Amino acid sequence: MIEAYCPRCRLPRSVHRPSCPATHVARLGPDRLARLALEHVDRVALRHLERWGIGREREVALDLDRGRLVWRFEEGPALRLPAQLIGAYHHADGLFRWAWSMALDTPATVVSTRLRTLSLRRRWPAFVQPSLPATHREALARTGVAMLLSRAHGVLEVPFSTGCSWYAIYSVRGQGAGRSGRPGGHL
Repeated sequence: MIEAYCPRCRLPRSVHRPSCPATHVARLGPDRLARLALEHVDRVALRHLERWGIGREREVALDLDRGRLVWRFEEGPALRLPAQLIGAYHHADGLFRWAWSMALDTPATVVSTRLRTLSLRRRWPAFVQPSLPATHREALARTGVAMLLSRAHGVLEVPFSTGCSWYAIYSVRGQGAGRSGRPGGHL
């Protein structure tokens, strides 16, 4: 079983230096969470490539009805992982729009909606505006905050139309050895 999160602080083990910082994830502000999320995503990207082939796919799609990301490869079976849509990024306008504001009738936006509720309580303005200016990296960081708070394992940008991409989080929990055949372990 992959245990990517520390049971004590609830942060990804990949951002521990060298031991648990003991500051619980719930006490951190959005800027610190965004920095930790980017650090985690940067560190695990190569591992996800090696273990599951994420990044080497022929095609990737977000199935909103089933709440799944589906990767298709040149060889071998497709990889299907549970996923949540967090937002959409419009490249030309440089705008990130939260999934909770899109009026999509799908359970694949539950995490986005919960993040909004939490953000209202904590007074995190960037997470309660329906859309806001962002660079690609800022869109990734905002999605990464949802990843950390929901204890997911990765963030993925999925192109869905010309100039627009979905930003989703996914979980590899229960995937074992992955496509590489290597045993599971910490991410």
